[in-house]
Amino acid sequence: MSMFKYYVKYILYKSNIPPMRTISEILWILFSGIGLFLLYILAAIPMITSIIGIIFVPKLLQIAAFSFNPIRYEIVYNTHFTSVHHDPKHVVTKIANLIWFIFVGWEFFIIHILFALVQFATIIGAGNGIRHLKIAKETMFPYGKHIRPAPYPVKPIKPGQVLSRPVYSTNLDAGYPIGLDETNRLTN
Repeated sequence: MSMFKYYVKYILYKSNIPPMRTISEILWILFSGIGLFLLYILAAIPMITSIIGIIFVPKLLQIAAFSFNPIRYEIVYNTHFTSVHHDPKHVVTKIANLIWFIFVGWEFFIIHILFALVQFATIIGAGNGIRHLKIAKETMFPYGKHIRPAPYPVKPIKPGQVLSRPVYSTNLDAGYPIGLDETNRLTN
C-alpha cells in the first residue's frame, strides 16, 4: 500500500470516528447533502413522465437518499441476485447502466467532482471530498450494486509497519476491544 493510499484511508478513518463523524455529517448535509438530494429529485421528475425513464426512478430516489447522508453507508456489488438487474455481469444490467450513464450518470459524475473540489478547499472537508469521489465513481453505473451500512472503521497500518505481537485487551471505558481484528490490522 502506497503512502497516498494510507493517508486517504487514514483521513476516512479519522472522519468516521466520533466526534469527527458528527462534524462530517453536519458538514456533508449543509454543504452537499441537501443540494445533491434536490438535484437527484429534480432529475427524477422528468424521468417519471417517460416510459423508459420510469425504470430509473427507484434507483434515482435510492441514490438521492444515500447522497443526503452517506457517512455511515457504502455502495457494494450485489452478491445475491433476486432479479436480472441485480446481477452486475448480466447483459440487462449492463444495458441499464449504459442508458443510465447516457441520461444522468455523466452529469452526476461531474457534479460530484465539483462538490469534491469544494470540499477539498477546506482541511476538515477532505474526508467528505474523498467520499464525493467514491460516490462519483459508483453512481456512474449504479445497477448491480446496493447500499448497506458501513462497518466500523479500522485504523489503517502504515506501509512497512510491522506489528510484533498482538495486544489483546478490552477497554471497558471506551466500550470496544483493543487489539488485532480478523485481518490483522491494529484496532484502537
